[in-house]
Amino acid sequence: MGLNPSRYLAEKQQTYSERKQLLKKYLIRLIPYELHAQYSISGTAITIQCCSRDATSWWMNTLRKSYPLRHTFCRLNYVLLYPEDDVILKVDRRDGSLIIAGKDHWEWFLCNFETVLEKGLNDCPCKLAFSAAINHELLLGDGTKASDMQAFLPVSGCIRHGPGFIYRLWKGMMDEWLYRGGTVFIVSPLIDARRVADILLLLVKHASKTNNCKVKMLCLEQCDGRWNFNKIFATAKNKVLGVKGPNGRRLVRGYRLNYGINDRLEVKHANFHCKLIAHMRSDGIVDILLTSANFHRWHLDVDNGDFVQKITLTMDQFNKNYLQHIGFLATL
Repeated sequence: MGLNPSRYLAEKQQTYSERKQLLKKYLIRLIPYELHAQYSISGTAITIQCCSRDATSWWMNTLRKSYPLRHTFCRLNYVLLYPEDDVILKVDRRDGSLIIAGKDHWEWFLCNFETVLEKGLNDCPCKLAFSAAINHELLLGDGTKASDMQAFLPVSGCIRHGPGFIYRLWKGMMDEWLYRGGTVFIVSPLIDARRVADILLLLVKHASKTNNCKVKMLCLEQCDGRWNFNKIFATAKNKVLGVKGPNGRRLVRGYRLNYGINDRLEVKHANFHCKLIAHMRSDGIVDILLTSANFHRWHLDVDNGDFVQKITLTMDQFNKNYLQHIGFLATL
């Protein structure tokens, strides 16, 4: 429902900073996560920037549900719609950004924006475009499936090329696992900022209100030479925030990154030397990729070979034979 009159009168007098905080609250709660929009506010307009042309059709379909009798107009790169006097909505056909402008734009936003979005919160085609941008950054867009790569692993395990095979399989398996939901375990004494950034991007890609994917990570406190994990994690977050979308703008904003990892990423530190990733399914079956490779540039960026093996266990076997020895526990 839209804003009630008493609430509207109180919020109409808000300062710039208060309006900005209110706008942030609205957008995080209402706009589909897959849009990954960023926003800006001025005295004359509200701009909701997107990163894909697919957002254009989503905005227009959403707006037309609330204003079916209003005509749209095309002007240069924009589609224009006038929902009421002194308010203009402009959708940029190049990247799907929405500009709310006009003399009464803030009043219209307070009274109508929530209702407009509630009518249009269905499938968002931008999810595919955003996922494609993430895949491009992670070099996962070559059509190769991790499940196909596993066919080249004998039951007994084998030696495979670190950068060309194990690293690609590592990313691909986590991508498929996080898509299915459930808990992914990442165990590696050494890990660097690039690999942590990969994990964060995958979490952001698959984080949504309906996906309960989580990552539990175990590494050394001093996990990259003289650098500790806190330093590595901060560097990884900066790497993610520096990724550009197809339109040249930042692909992942800070609050979207935080939304993607809050309550979804758990990190612990211990002294150990085993390396594995694992996925616990909803039925308690655990798929495990064992390897001699640390998830670190010394193994995944350098031309060398490492051992790799795929096994499947029950949750009880996984806990008894693996996790309880390194301080983790898998639960349904």
